[in-house]
Amino acid sequence: MAADLRIPTARAFVRSLNILLKFSRLYGFDHPRTADQFKTAIADLRMAIATCGGTGLLLAAAGNELLLDGKPMGSTPAERGFGLLLASAGISSLLFTPLVTDDDVAKLARSFPSGTAKPAEVAAQLKKALADVTTIRMNEIRFVPENADGAEMRNAAQLIADSLGGSSDEMKSWLTDPQKLLQLIAAAQGNRSGAGPAAGMAGPGGGTGGARTNAAEQERSGVGAGSSDGTLSQFTNFAATGAGDAEISEADVLSVLKALTQMTRDLKGDAGDSAKEEARREISSLPPNAQDVLRDAIASFAAQTKGTRPSRAMLAELAEHLAIRFALERYSRGEVKVNAIRQLLEKMNREIASLRDMIGEREAKMAQAGIQIESRSELMDRRFWSQVPEAGKQSVLLSGEAWCIPGRNVRAYANELNARQDHELVGQVLGRYSACIHSPDAEARRRAAAGIAELADLYAGDPPLMVAAIRQVGMQLCSEGDPESQVLIDKAFTTLSHEAASRRCYPAIVQVLTSLEGMENQRPALSQTLLQSSGIRERMPDFLDEALRCERMPEGLADVLRLMPQPAIAQFATKFRRAGQRVMSDRLAEVARSLGAESCNRLKDTLRAGKPEEAVEVAGLLSRLDPAAVGKIICERLPEWPLAAQDRLLRVIAAAGAPELGALIAGAFTSFDPMLRSLAIEEIGMSGDLGLASQLFLIAEADGRSTLEDYMRLKAIEAIGRLRAPAGRELLQGFASDKRAWRRGWHDEIRIAAYQALEKIDPKWSKSEGPQLGFESWQLIQPALDPIPDAAWYRQRRYQRIRLDRPATAVATSDDAEIKLVIKNLSLGGGVGTSDRRLLPGTKVVLKIGTPLRSIRMDALMRDVRNLSFGFEILSIGLEDRSRLRKLLAQQSRSKAQLVPELVAAS
Repeated sequence: MAADLRIPTARAFVRSLNILLKFSRLYGFDHPRTADQFKTAIADLRMAIATCGGTGLLLAAAGNELLLDGKPMGSTPAERGFGLLLASAGISSLLFTPLVTDDDVAKLARSFPSGTAKPAEVAAQLKKALADVTTIRMNEIRFVPENADGAEMRNAAQLIADSLGGSSDEMKSWLTDPQKLLQLIAAAQGNRSGAGPAAGMAGPGGGTGGARTNAAEQERSGVGAGSSDGTLSQFTNFAATGAGDAEISEADVLSVLKALTQMTRDLKGDAGDSAKEEARREISSLPPNAQDVLRDAIASFAAQTKGTRPSRAMLAELAEHLAIRFALERYSRGEVKVNAIRQLLEKMNREIASLRDMIGEREAKMAQAGIQIESRSELMDRRFWSQVPEAGKQSVLLSGEAWCIPGRNVRAYANELNARQDHELVGQVLGRYSACIHSPDAEARRRAAAGIAELADLYAGDPPLMVAAIRQVGMQLCSEGDPESQVLIDKAFTTLSHEAASRRCYPAIVQVLTSLEGMENQRPALSQTLLQSSGIRERMPDFLDEALRCERMPEGLADVLRLMPQPAIAQFATKFRRAGQRVMSDRLAEVARSLGAESCNRLKDTLRAGKPEEAVEVAGLLSRLDPAAVGKIICERLPEWPLAAQDRLLRVIAAAGAPELGALIAGAFTSFDPMLRSLAIEEIGMSGDLGLASQLFLIAEADGRSTLEDYMRLKAIEAIGRLRAPAGRELLQGFASDKRAWRRGWHDEIRIAAYQALEKIDPKWSKSEGPQLGFESWQLIQPALDPIPDAAWYRQRRYQRIRLDRPATAVATSDDAEIKLVIKNLSLGGGVGTSDRRLLPGTKVVLKIGTPLRSIRMDALMRDVRNLSFGFEILSIGLEDRSRLRKLLAQQSRSKAQLVPELVAAS
């Protein structure tokens, strides 16, 4: 799957990087848009590197094309533009290794050309910027790796001739055909025994002496006139009989490797008979055991590669095959300990290096191009362990030397065990492997760390195993003194953390956070860096979503949230503010309560000391967790807050739906701005807390007769009705029926509110006395609505909103603006419409509905601005204006025929 995704993921990164460079030039690197694009580019780079395997991401320029590992990525403007950008800067390729960090990419982006500098200056600038960066490699030599299929194999002979300096067809075959090499060895052995070349071809005994010259072996070899494979068949069959009685030493193998190197050097300078004669003499000079070793290795190698195409690197492959085979035999005999195998292979690899340098042009060119490839020592080591028998692998993997086996081989073995359902043994192997991170040997720790990072997904398949691995790596990270080892252990810890976060393995994430917490005292900077790169903080919204989605919180998730209280509680507050719905709010409050006192204390600190806009956003959630603290803090802070912040606080607390809502608002009532107290009274009435009725009685009985005091009295009367307070019956009857001499004692709006409240408290009185009160039917529209106990939302409408048949025009005047409004929906509490300009939510305005001569005036607060739409809520309105508003609603209502028939007739 990764191969199929290489081009798309690389193309996505190129486009993101292209946009990042443009943003950096336009806005600067510290601009928010550039910062957001930088995060996108980093994410795309990680994905591209992951799909390209362990070698990293190589981007090369060829003309105006951009190539990924030599393959064109496409011809869209993004790829062409970036390819031209590289070319103009004189850069052939950029390699992003798997160890690349965010800071390294930032250095590259900050120093990239603006498009006006000369190529030489740009290249020098990039070199200087990347001088201390080893994870991004820049190459100024133009090279694109060529595909080995097709044309390369068709031209193999010519390539070998060019690389070795020869031109004849005979010379081209020496280094690509095991058959030719066997003939050369046979000729050399024949010369050493005093016979001609033909004698060497007669059988395997020519010149070898000892136990290898008996007739039985000749008969088993099958050599004769009917043999079709000739020398290759002879040596292949001979190899199957065994290596004889002579002991093969390390010196014998090393002498063979040196001989192969010298043979290549001889053939490189001359393609004729003299070169072949030099090669024969080189072989003849080898000790007998060394000649047998070479011959057996060629026979075994030929048998393994039979049917494959000739390779110009055959001698190097043969040398590696010989070294691996020798190491395997010594290990099988118990002559070499497992931790010495690598040293043995590295020693032989040094002898093979010069041979590889002469015939390995492709690897040399890839190295020049900055392409990171797996070292030959690593390849030999991996090939060695792939040939170790299963019993040998198991014994090593369950020992303290498990780190010696490369991660790829451990994975292959674990996959075999999983296929056999032997999960217990897999756990033992992986557990033993991760324990090697504590080895006293620095090389062992480095290799164990690299292997753990490579096997992170296998550890993630078993949560307890993952927890143990993270604990061990974290402990070692705290005490690691070797810089090179620390880099690899950092990577292992980060990889395990990412794997745990992506799989939502919460016990493992808890261990990551616990390890970082323990690391904070010793290495605080490292702890913060690892936390940032772990990806846990970025996934906090996903974790919270899962907590809310599941009836029972997954194991370990509550601990994750408790260990990261600051980002967790910030996410909780944001989600709670946006939730609104009763079910979601209750679930959020329940989960937040499970986080303990620490989270609650952080919310209190924000409410107590944060800016008004920050404090308001946490007040809703905190009112569900600790309403008493909220009441105390807002009493202290409300007087210093602007009107918009106070209004936002009132709405947020009301939408939270705390059972103590009414008492909380009543306690802070006098701290609110006088203009907002009418809204606070409404919230007290909607809370359903009957114990607050006495405070409403005091507001209703107040002596003042100002516009604001009259409106607050009206709101208090409506709230008493919503609370169904029996003790207010006499008070309300006095408001509704009070008559002084030839006129009523109270305005009709007060009397209507009292009558409608009595309909809820004492329906019998209202039914019997209502007709004598003299109300017209149109005056009784728009009664105050009661709260619905099982409504989906905690904050509900106070009045029924009416869609007007003919939209009403209005003018809203604020301190610094005057705008025209068209009101389409209206009620006694507010309305909704459109305007030609925008006003921010929370802006206080003087609103006049209708014509200047016959307008309805009110103080209102703007709400919910979306594009050119608006909402408003009435803060204060004169009783006469409210009566005209009621009449306008009756006239404009779609249902006026049922509500006010006398107005229909009059109109």
